[in-house]
Amino acid sequence: MLCCLSNSIQVMDEEELKNEIILKKKRQIKKELFKTRKNNHIGYGISSNVFKVKVDEEFISCKVIKQNWEKQAQKEINILKNVAKLNLEIFPKFICTFNQNLSNVICYNYISGVDLFTYISESKDFYKNEPLIIDLIRQVLNGLKSLLTINLVHLDIKPENIIIQSKNPIKISIIDLSFCLNLKKNNVKQSTILGTIGYISPEMLFNLKFYHNSDVWSIGIIIFLLYTNTFLFDVEDNEYVYNIKSSKRVNAIVKKETKKISKNFQEIINKCIVFNTNNRISIVGLIKLINSIY
Repeated sequence: MLCCLSNSIQVMDEEELKNEIILKKKRQIKKELFKTRKNNHIGYGISSNVFKVKVDEEFISCKVIKQNWEKQAQKEINILKNVAKLNLEIFPKFICTFNQNLSNVICYNYISGVDLFTYISESKDFYKNEPLIIDLIRQVLNGLKSLLTINLVHLDIKPENIIIQSKNPIKISIIDLSFCLNLKKNNVKQSTILGTIGYISPEMLFNLKFYHNSDVWSIGIIIFLLYTNTFLFDVEDNEYVYNIKSSKRVNAIVKKETKKISKNFQEIINKCIVFNTNNRISIVGLIKLINSIY
């Protein structure tokens, strides 16, 4: 009995120590954010601004959620906590959350590097470079496959949300999990469109629905963009909507545009850019297809 009691006290002591360390770090982050946020702005979105702070020689990203976006903030916190269970370097690692000046602040590890869109705007490293493209896409697909193990679909896969951390060998991170939805809990018609014009799937754009392979559509768009340095579909809002509104239209554009790329990439993109989700390849299926070719 005394042994059990001793073990219980030890576990409680360890838990209390862990909580104390988190509280201490949270206080330090709040202090640094208040002192330096004017000079350390590193990004923004429709609902937030992101700042970088340094605590104990560690850089931390602080996402300050704008007022009236509290529900979205809590959703993102829950997602980050779930993703943390995967313990994968490819995703941001949740540290803590707190309120400051009536705003929710979400803190996670700072991911250094340059986003893929900026990278391809400044370099032609990926242009017609199949091995490099495949190396990057494999990492993205493995990340998305891991999300599916906890029933999450990203829903905003685009070059801006893929960070190139190193070039040789290439290493990436996938950021901005704020649009992630749970296949089991959230797979009903959504109240708003989630995604970005140019990459968003037809089922989300037109029906406010998503499926396990909705991110595959975005992957196909990115592969074509990396290989050709051009978009498969016009990214102007009205043009994109018109071009992907029917299976017939999608097939016609894919057939025409993929004539300029390699046979292997034609096969991959033809499996990804499919209007009907029942006929579109899955994440796992795409990984297997790529591995069978390369």
